[in-house]
Amino acid sequence: ELMLLARKDSKMKKILLVDDDENIREAIPHVLSFMAPKEFEFETAKNGKEALEKVLAQGEINYFYALVTDFNMPEMDGGELIREILKREIFFPRIIVVSGEVDNEMILKDILTTKPYVFFLKKPTSP
Repeated sequence: ELMLLARKDSKMKKILLVDDDENIREAIPHVLSFMAPKEFEFETAKNGKEALEKVLAQGEINYFYALVTDFNMPEMDGGELIREILKREIFFPRIIVVSGEVDNEMILKDILTTKPYVFFLKKPTSP
């Protein structure tokens, strides 16, 4: 009973999910909500530009627990988004980049080797 009360009173972890594929933006929150009910709250963006606007709209404090972003997107890709976030010194406890392109891992090599909280997942991913 105490665990239930603590869990009920605790805040859900807010995740910013960025992907130009609407199906991905709908599927990931659905799956994670099923696997871990009441653990995560999602906000979505269809590209890096929209995601950066959502982050900056929060003011001085970043309330997102994690950023999960696709790499290849129109307007601003995942790499550009991460570089903008790092340049502005906005801290995310976790940043996960998802991509099917091997070249993207090389593009992000400088970020991946210097930032221990940035992870790269290659598509297709399996649970």
